[in-house]
Amino acid sequence: MNKESILNMPLGFELVDKKYYLTLASKRLKTKQGHEIFADTIMQVQAVQEDYEKYKFKSKWINLVSSYVDFVNTPENIEGSKLQIKSYLKNDLLFYIDKPNSEFYEYQTSIYKPLINKFKDLLNIEQDLHPVSDFGEINFKLESLKLVDKYIEKLSNRDLFISLFLSRISTSSILTVFYLTKDLTIEQFYDIAFKAEIVKLEKADDAEEAQRLKIIKQELEILDYFFKDGLEN
Repeated sequence: MNKESILNMPLGFELVDKKYYLTLASKRLKTKQGHEIFADTIMQVQAVQEDYEKYKFKSKWINLVSSYVDFVNTPENIEGSKLQIKSYLKNDLLFYIDKPNSEFYEYQTSIYKPLINKFKDLLNIEQDLHPVSDFGEINFKLESLKLVDKYIEKLSNRDLFISLFLSRISTSSILTVFYLTKDLTIEQFYDIAFKAEIVKLEKADDAEEAQRLKIIKQELEILDYFFKDGLEN
């Protein structure tokens, strides 16, 4: 009698100390770095199980949960996420607007400037920060950077993990911060970060670009569910 393939076995879990350790054939799964994979809630487990049933180890949920486990177990990754927030902030999407004759100029000025001002208020930054129409890193004053550091140090591991993906996807730390503070929904985050691409796609069909944006939107939806479901800090 042939033994059942391990890939045909359902993904299970063991609940220990409020952590749901994922199991296969009664053995706990581990990340590539050797950490036992866990989820924080039964809803996360169910989401992983459903995705695993379809895609096995190509499951985006498996990859996401594994990445989180490795992240919280690696101090260098946590510190790296803090540096990434500051790095993207200096070249933030919201600091650059098109020329006044551009079709996006009015939209950008009406959306970007209020968000920049709101970001300043959130961190108590007094420095004048305005979007510009040319390229180059924004010159943050030392006192402004200290306030940025102070804010970042208050972020939870959950926030820092999510920020790794969101700041990279959007090239905007400001949009990322306002998603974390729940001032932007994931739909608003997507609409602002990809406004130009969305408008261009509405004007002319581009199958490759449409597929790229579809994948991005799906990834954002997964991150949103993951974030809202309450990861441990």
